[in-house]
Amino acid sequence: QLAEVLASGAAPRLKALSLRGNQCGDEGCKALAAAFKEGAAPSLKYLEVDNKEQPELVAVCEERGI
Repeated sequence: QLAEVLASGAAPRLKALSLRGNQCGDEGCKALAAAFKEGAAPSLKYLEVDNKEQPELVAVCEERGI
């Protein structure tokens, strides 16, 4: 659901997002990666998640400089 909200353009000025302890899981990380790849949260510079090994999320964060 968070990925859908971000993808809707609801947080254009969001700069930091901490999801530690929220058990985002692989599916949630993939959804976030897809949203970020499409330009969600364009001002985001810092993302903190427990699942730091999820390849799609890592790749899009590196690409966007997050």
